[in-house]
Amino acid sequence: MEIYELDYDEFEKPNYYLWKTIKEENKNELKIIHFPNIKITFDDLFDEVDI
Repeated sequence: MEIYELDYDEFEKPNYYLWKTIKEENKNELKIIHFPNIKITFDDLFDEVDI
């Protein structure tokens, strides 16, 4: 999973940049950076996916 951040300047076009890549190995680092009180786990997101 890739998490992107929106970076903008009032005079420029908004740009997205990669903030963090989440994999099975670092799944505990999953955070929604703009909504820190929302808790979603990696396992919840991929519960129905067969790998």
